Amino acid sequence: MKAIREILAAVRHADDLYNLIEEGDKIVVGVSGGKDSFCLLRVLHDYQKFSPVHFEIQPVMLDLGFDDFDPTIAVEYTKSLGMDLIVEECKEIYRILKMNTKDEKHLPCSICSRMRKASINRVALRLHYNKVAFAHHMDDAIETKLMNEIYGGREATFSPKMHLEKTDIVFIRPFILVREKQIERMVREEGIETMSSYCPADHHTMREEIKNDLKYIYKKYPVSYDNFPTALSNYKRLDLYNDKLELKLDNGYVISPVVMRDQMIDYINVVPPKALKNIDKDDELYLISYKKPLGAFTLKESNDEVVICDIYLKNKKDEVTTCLIKYFTEHKVPKKIVVK
Repeated sequence: MKAIREILAAVRHADDLYNLIEEGDKIVVGVSGGKDSFCLLRVLHDYQKFSPVHFEIQPVMLDLGFDDFDPTIAVEYTKSLGMDLIVEECKEIYRILKMNTKDEKHLPCSICSRMRKASINRVALRLHYNKVAFAHHMDDAIETKLMNEIYGGREATFSPKMHLEKTDIVFIRPFILVREKQIERMVREEGIETMSSYCPADHHTMREEIKNDLKYIYKKYPVSYDNFPTALSNYKRLDLYNDKLELKLDNGYVISPVVMRDQMIDYINVVPPKALKNIDKDDELYLISYKKPLGAFTLKESNDEVVICDIYLKNKKDEVTTCLIKYFTEHKVPKKIVVK
């Protein structure tokens, strides 16, 4: 089967799983000139023909101010698909990146990523478009997960879909189930001419090192090529420590952060239904137990204080509150402990 058909099937499956594209969506497609973004634009253009919903797409390329930048190939490619490319001037980004390089070996990728997203957001808002599509694929997601584990000490990767509340823009990644090898094959089969990267840090980043490490792992352990993607969504087999935590308070009480489904069921069972409506999505949820769950509370934490909110207990509330204050005073020094 031709690669483009495989990729279209993967995009449709991702759309079914994560509700990426909805009726009436107006989607800005980020175009860098590389193989991933060119293929995404072509695939979304074709997906419009058989998608169950109607949506519009608009390709946008950012001129970040890199030396010798020339968008001609991208302009011609988008015209071949019947679209006009918007080239947004953001030359100040390169200047800011050079100012923030300091002792690093190359331009700071994290700052560049944030500024690029902010810039393409502004274009979407100006055009009154509600979504932005990026060409990040499955291999990017795996690399990001490993980078977060190695350099960030956390289990995380980017999301297939993310809503930005401040701008009311939704980021989507239609290639989330697409492998890089499929994209490379599509470029060859469709004869797509791509642009070289103008970024001086290209091929000299931590991501490039991780990419090379993965090539070695895939060669030595071939089963990992299919198992790494499975691990990203294998919630049933997720087995880490957070749902095992039982933090000891005085008098035999313990508190546990609510992070898993079974814990959430216990939380709902001990919290009044009316109170559940007041829970903010950024609140940390905790169960209070003594042999078995007997209460719950929420936690709001800032740079200088910890706020214990909404303590729900049928009895001994004062006793447990005292234990909570003592525990967080000892473990959150020098933050102020507040009970509401």
